Amino acid sequence: MLRIVECEYPNKDYKYGVFYLGDHEIGRAAKADGGWIPHGKRKALPDEMAAKAMIDSAISKARRDEANARKMLEALRMYCGGKLPPDGKVTPNFAIEGPEQAQLANGPARMEGSTP
Repeated sequence: MLRIVECEYPNKDYKYGVFYLGDHEIGRAAKADGGWIPHGKRKALPDEMAAKAMIDSAISKARRDEANARKMLEALRMYCGGKLPPDGKVTPNFAIEGPEQAQLANGPARMEGSTP
């Protein structure tokens, strides 16, 4: 199930591997004497451990991205004066105020001279 496709850099002295789990690419790692060195790591790891390190790195990045998105949502909520629902979903009873409300109530404005 774990598949590694070896590739060469333009400099033929160095090789890297593209790791796949099924049809999904896990990541890439540089070829070393003792195995593979995933991006951001220092020591060579065997095939399975290199794949695990790449998956752990992807999970860590996803957690950071989620935390950043939650911070942005909270900042938007503060900017809007608390008018956004707490979970970030738009609910049917959520009130829109101002010119946007009038446009929603009346529909799109018609151009002069146009027939309905």
